[in-house]
Amino acid sequence: AGLDRGTLDFALVEGYFTRGDYDCLLYSQEPYVAVCAPNYPLPPAPCRLEDLLDRRLILRESGSGTRGILERYLEARGLGVEDFLRRVEVGNLGAIKALAARGCGITFLYLRAVQAELAQGRLRRIALQDLEIVHDFNFIWRRGSIFRAQYEAFFREFAQPSAIIPAVQ
Repeated sequence: AGLDRGTLDFALVEGYFTRGDYDCLLYSQEPYVAVCAPNYPLPPAPCRLEDLLDRRLILRESGSGTRGILERYLEARGLGVEDFLRRVEVGNLGAIKALAARGCGITFLYLRAVQAELAQGRLRRIALQDLEIVHDFNFIWRRGSIFRAQYEAFFREFAQPSAIIPAVQ
């Protein structure tokens, strides 16, 4: 919205955007994973997404990009967040991770967002045989901007060189 109003020159977005309206560069591709507390009771492996519907789902508020990814994935499988027996909506990523680490339920987040907790053993990754989501983070600006060269230069200066992958235009 800020790009369209002219109050922002560029943005790094996790969510979906109308590619016809914006030029973009791919910043990174992030795996989206299910996590819970190390001692949280799970069905025996191999586990499918449907096997978790009786668990409490801890999720972001409606309208967040992280939640949107889960909603689209569930929708493609004929499901929705309302198919989980119990749900808790939380607007703060730190609070979501803390609740999951305390055994209050399961959650779905970007792997990068939970790497520290996984490494410290405060969370564990739920191995799901049917969850393979990798989502793009894009650096975007209004299509046709006269400042394109400057935006690209800014991106290349501040982005991690290994993460820079030109997006298909």
